[in-house]
Amino acid sequence: MNLPARIATLTESGAPAAQRIFAAAGVERAAACALWALSTQEERSADADFYIAALEQLWSSETPPRSFVTRLSAWTDGLPEFAEEDPPGGVPGYVFEGVLLLELAAKATLAPDEPETLGQVSDALLDFANTLDQEESTDDPLTPGSFDFAQVFSGPREPQGRHCVGEKEEQLHTLSALVGAEVGAVPAEDTVLELRARARAVGRQRLEALKAAQSLRKPWEPR
Repeated sequence: MNLPARIATLTESGAPAAQRIFAAAGVERAAACALWALSTQEERSADADFYIAALEQLWSSETPPRSFVTRLSAWTDGLPEFAEEDPPGGVPGYVFEGVLLLELAAKATLAPDEPETLGQVSDALLDFANTLDQEESTDDPLTPGSFDFAQVFSGPREPQGRHCVGEKEEQLHTLSALVGAEVGAVPAEDTVLELRARARAVGRQRLEALKAAQSLRKPWEPR
């Protein structure tokens, strides 16, 4: 069964706690990069604290109240990364994507009246991974031989970067760990702890990769 089908099965299972843990694990994998990006800016410690507290709510064994989603959305709307119509690039872009993932996860799993879905959370996590792959890319369109004309005419293809492939594997692992969750049941504590530890480890690896890619940028390239 492919990833979208597995996510659809979890969505239809009537196990909201398992769905929330799936989303929390995904946000956790992006959190290290988002929090590091916040740390590069002055006077953003309060935003970092809010982000951490909100992520803790997603992992909570007790279902957060609907007001949590309202507060999260209000906080998001007030961030400078969301002040313009177009999302920021460079390091601030990781704040944008990390916060967007957090809000999307909360709406998809805690606000049934909102249009966001678990499938959209999965897609957004893959987009985040693809951003990291592009960060690491050494392809230069101005270098002879680096432009693949065959790819242009063959149509779009699924991203195959290491972070994208790894994200799919992590989502499938999480789904396998949560499979069979009873309706209304909270996943076993040891399962949740394992998933969070694994997600944090991936997040640390991603942050190391991001820092390494940033250090290789040319002085004139945006950071």
